[in-house]
Amino acid sequence: MWIGADYYPEQWPKERWPLDAELMARAGFRVVRLAEFAWARMEPEEGRFTFDWLDEALEVLGRHGIQAVLGTPTATPPAWLVQAHPEILPVDEDGVRVGFGGRRHYCPNSPEYLRHVERIVEAMAHRYGQHPGVMAWQIDNELGGHRTACFCDTCRSAFQEWLRERYGSLDALNEAWGTAFWSQAYTSWQQIPLPGRTVAVHNPSLRLDHARFVSDAYARFLRRQVAILRRGAPHHRITTNFMGLFEDLDYFSLAGPLDFVSWDNYPGFRPAPGEASGAAVALSADLMRSLRHRRFWVMEQQAGPTGWDGLIDPAPRPGQLRLWTWQAVAHGAEAVLYFRWRTATKGAEQFWHGILDHHGRPGRRYEEIRGTAEELGLLPGWLEQAVPRTPVAILMSYDDRWAWRIQPQNAGLTFEARLLSWYRAMWRRGVGVGIVRAGDRLPLGPGSGAPAEGFRIVVVPSLMSLTPEGASRIEGFARSGGVVIVGPRTGIKDQANAVYPLPPPGPLAGVCGVTVEEYDSFPVGKRIPVRLQLPRPDLEEGAPAGPVLQGTGAVWCDVLAPQGARAVGWYTADHLAGRPAVTVHPVGRGAVVYVGTLLDPQLQEAIVDWALERAGVETPLSAPDSQAAVLASDVEAVLWDGPGGRSALFLLNHGAQAATAHLRGRWVDAFTRAPAGPGVTLDPYGVTVLEKAPGDPSPGVS
Repeated sequence: MWIGADYYPEQWPKERWPLDAELMARAGFRVVRLAEFAWARMEPEEGRFTFDWLDEALEVLGRHGIQAVLGTPTATPPAWLVQAHPEILPVDEDGVRVGFGGRRHYCPNSPEYLRHVERIVEAMAHRYGQHPGVMAWQIDNELGGHRTACFCDTCRSAFQEWLRERYGSLDALNEAWGTAFWSQAYTSWQQIPLPGRTVAVHNPSLRLDHARFVSDAYARFLRRQVAILRRGAPHHRITTNFMGLFEDLDYFSLAGPLDFVSWDNYPGFRPAPGEASGAAVALSADLMRSLRHRRFWVMEQQAGPTGWDGLIDPAPRPGQLRLWTWQAVAHGAEAVLYFRWRTATKGAEQFWHGILDHHGRPGRRYEEIRGTAEELGLLPGWLEQAVPRTPVAILMSYDDRWAWRIQPQNAGLTFEARLLSWYRAMWRRGVGVGIVRAGDRLPLGPGSGAPAEGFRIVVVPSLMSLTPEGASRIEGFARSGGVVIVGPRTGIKDQANAVYPLPPPGPLAGVCGVTVEEYDSFPVGKRIPVRLQLPRPDLEEGAPAGPVLQGTGAVWCDVLAPQGARAVGWYTADHLAGRPAVTVHPVGRGAVVYVGTLLDPQLQEAIVDWALERAGVETPLSAPDSQAAVLASDVEAVLWDGPGGRSALFLLNHGAQAATAHLRGRWVDAFTRAPAGPGVTLDPYGVTVLEKAPGDPSPGVS
């Protein structure tokens, strides 16, 4: 386990560096990230490199056993470069070229900028490709942040060429985009615009292809730097730092050439009132792990109050830095670097606090992080070969996220409403989740659902863009014995962002056993009563069904026409009274649940519990009084499986009050070996790591 910080020696006097290195070593740090914003310091004028200061910083850190991840500084082109070549600056949607200042002020397609990028990366690789103090490289910084798309003439020409390669002919493009609408047929590639300012709205097909083009441009930009580093630093690992649920770039694509994924995690940045961030952070971490199916790094972990544009967010409470670190570890982090080592006294991030405050003296946050690093060093060694148990897959596609951004259809159909609510239901039960790119293979696993063996449940949370091939994989998963949960608006569009001339859910209608007869979009805040009565998990006809539950739906209402499926939920008011809202369809050895509205948490989680029982997935948590005891808790449970039948359970309390987790099976404390459970009480923001007790036969933790 690597613990460290993001360090900026170029911003502090050299006389301070030895003390910083000593304090880092005392805190258990073994790695720092350096230089990702230091282009002007490394190359003060074109072709003249000054690496002596970086050599010295690496030497000082190395004396204390600290290695470095070097960042290529391409997120901050220096002033001399912009002065000489202002054409590298991006152009906004209104055709205005932005000025120097801030960061990420470049066009990723600018030939002149790419020439300078290659030169600085090659110089760094030549200098440090064999350096004993360098262990890895980070390319750029938060690709696509602040301003993702550029609307310059170079980008327009590049977009037109990208379209030519994608479609081959204008006839094919015109057909896919439906340019007969509004007389938009193109007779020359040069006629095709970028989706900048226009009188009404651009064609949604053009906008989706432009989003793909922008993402591909950053992927090429990243691969160009990867190729240079592979030649110049062949023994070093390469990453770039992603931003969790950031949607502008296709992280599945960008992760491909990397040795490992890293990401930046700030749970306390601009928190929504009344919304706990635990599930959203967990989802981000699970996505990062799923991109390459291996452990990840947190390259920037919040270390103090965040502050942007001069506004300061609440400070992490005592215990929260430890909690956030352990949460990262529980979801697969093999390294956590805190941002930043010391709070800047100058520049735009003066109030984005680091481990040390502006004065540079160790305080409460330093001591909490030091203690956390010490704890992590005591983890059992077998956990290095363990993997999180993930019996559930949630399908996600960046094409689909872009299509939803282009046409949200209802203000309530947010990413949280469509995906995070399903994830949160699993998270509350301690059920691990893998994020799978829509269309990828869906291996079916046994009841335990270990990720190497496959999944037992697949959630398709309103996947608007769905290919027939993707639908076929979902059907194959269900027929093999899996349980599939499908949300509204799934399967309504093709890959060109055109609506299928079929009733929803389009290519998934057969496996769902249902079509959408009509639909209604509700104003935000309006709810409609829904009655739910789920069948027995074995789906035996005529057998007693489950209890009748009363709840509500909101935002979107599909009126369902079963075509072989069984109605198990109904609207009970308005013009929809008596019409089906939820269906269950037996398919092969499996089952498909179609949910036609956004259900309230009680009904949604009843469906999740039914699916878990049907799929044979047991959770590590139990509720002695009622299921509500689990749902009301702020405790997160993450289960890992290791060699020799071993299991570990991470318990994390995200609440400001003590909370008790009720466990299935027999457990021992991973550090003290003392018996634990069946009730484990955690302090506010407390963390406990347990191991399955030797000889425990519990199926839920096998």
